[in-house]
Amino acid sequence: MLTSYFHEICQVPLLSAEEEVTLAERVQAGCEAARHRMITANLRLVAKIAGEFVQRGVPLDDLISEGNLGLIRAVEKFRPHKGSKFSSYAAWWIRQSINRALGEQNHAVQLNPVAMSKLSKLRRVAQSMSAALGREPTDEELSEELGLDATAVTHLKNVGARPASMDSPLSGEGGATLGSVLVDENAEDPLAVLSGKDLQVEAGELMAVLKSRERAVVARRFGLDGHQPMTFEVIGAELGCTRERARQIQDDALKRMRRTFSRRQSRQFLQVVPTPSLPQTASATISRLPDRCAARTAWRSEGWD
Repeated sequence: MLTSYFHEICQVPLLSAEEEVTLAERVQAGCEAARHRMITANLRLVAKIAGEFVQRGVPLDDLISEGNLGLIRAVEKFRPHKGSKFSSYAAWWIRQSINRALGEQNHAVQLNPVAMSKLSKLRRVAQSMSAALGREPTDEELSEELGLDATAVTHLKNVGARPASMDSPLSGEGGATLGSVLVDENAEDPLAVLSGKDLQVEAGELMAVLKSRERAVVARRFGLDGHQPMTFEVIGAELGCTRERARQIQDDALKRMRRTFSRRQSRQFLQVVPTPSLPQTASATISRLPDRCAARTAWRSEGWD
C-alpha cells in the first residue's frame, strides 16, 4: 500500500519558489485549489521526514499521516513575505506533529512538544556518544554535552522509556510472552487465596455446630466474626464468667469442632473411595447363606442338634 502511495506522490511535480509565493497568497485569499496544490506538491517532504522516525516504535504509515497534518497546518500558516522557504518552514511543522504523535502513542507519560524535542536531541547525542566511546554514556556525560542538569537527563530517560506489551512474544522461548515470564512479587498466590477461602467456609460450617456461648468464646479468642483476638480474662469479663470458665468453654468447643471435622472427613473419604467388589466365590457363598441357615433351623427342629 505504501509503495503505491509513494509512486503516486512522486508523480506530482515540485513547485518553484515563484509558484510557492503565488499559491501561498491564493491560500491566504481562501482558494481551496491552491491549498490542495501546495499540499500535494510537498507530500514527498513528509515521507522523507517521517522516515527519520521509523525506529520509534510507530508504523511508517502512521508517521506519514501525522506528518501530513503538520503539512496542512504549515500551508495554512505560511507567510511568503517573511522571506523563508516553504520547505524549511513546513519541515518544522511536520516534525512537531510527528513528535506530538510519538509522545501520545509511544510513551506511558504524555509528553509536550518541547519535552519531545529535548528527548529526541538526547537520543541523538546518546547514539553519537555511544559510537564514539564504544559504550553507553553516563547521565553525567550526557548532561555535560547537552548543557542540562543530570537530574533532568535522568528524568527525560525515564519518561521516554517505551512501554512493552505484556503479550509481546519472546524470541527463542517457544511461544512464551513477556507477561508469562514476569513475576509480580506483590501478587497473592492464587492457590493460597483459594485455600484461605476454603478455610473460611470450613471454619464457618464448624462454628455452626457450636452452642451460642461456645461460638462467642471461640470468635473472641481467635478473632473471628469481626472480633479482635482476646485473652481469657477479657472474654470472661465480656461474657460474665471467670477466666477459667472461658478456657473450659473453649476446650469443649474445640473438641466438638474436631469431632465434627473428623466425621466429615470420614464421610468424604467413603464417598471418594469406591466399595471393593467381592470375588465371585465369596459372592456365591454369601448368596447361599440364607439356604444354609434354613437347613440348620429345620435340622434343629427335628431334634438332630
